[in-house]
Amino acid sequence: MTFGRLWEKFLASAYYSDLSPRTQKDYLQHQKKLLAVFGKVPADSIKPEHIRRYMDKRGEQSKTQANHEKSSMSRVYSWGYERGYVKGNPCAGVSKFKAKNRERYVTDKEYQAVLSVAPLPVFIAMEIAYLCAARVSDVLSLKWEQIGNDGIFIQQGKTGKKQIKAWSPRLQAAIEKAKQLPTSAYVISNQYGNRYMYKGFNEMWVRSKKSRRQNFRYFNRLHLS
Repeated sequence: MTFGRLWEKFLASAYYSDLSPRTQKDYLQHQKKLLAVFGKVPADSIKPEHIRRYMDKRGEQSKTQANHEKSSMSRVYSWGYERGYVKGNPCAGVSKFKAKNRERYVTDKEYQAVLSVAPLPVFIAMEIAYLCAARVSDVLSLKWEQIGNDGIFIQQGKTGKKQIKAWSPRLQAAIEKAKQLPTSAYVISNQYGNRYMYKGFNEMWVRSKKSRRQNFRYFNRLHLS
């Protein structure tokens, strides 16, 4: 089986379908470079040294993208290994480039400035994301069935990690506000009672930032971009 065929199987899998739209988009973007190099190569003939060579060459253009593409390739191999399509993962043990951290701490003043003008769906999402250290994709996919007596059950779309975020008065207040939104299976719903798609939600988030002249993009308290 070629690596290209393995990649096709991954994209057609239930695992891929369960990923967030943004993560799916990342895989589709990464495949352009990866398949151009490895697409026609038998998957089991690709070795760690080949991955390293690719990383070094790709890193001349962008070390960050080289890291992301290697991560996607590694995930596809791990998925294939668990299902008997390949004998191993050649990405294992191949080191990534040390990337500059683009995150910065956002002050309470900045956070509250945006929160004060945010539409109700954005307000709720900001609070849940901040208080639960959750990604926006995981917050938007949050359903009422995940709200329990002990807290909020969250499964990270990227890592699959499962955890329950215990209640705090502030977190409970955010969930109470969510009850003001149209009835839906989702905690944060649009006017039609449907889940917000990332693009539409992000537009509201950007408008909220601009209205308060805030331009932070990545930060270590709220996983929005």
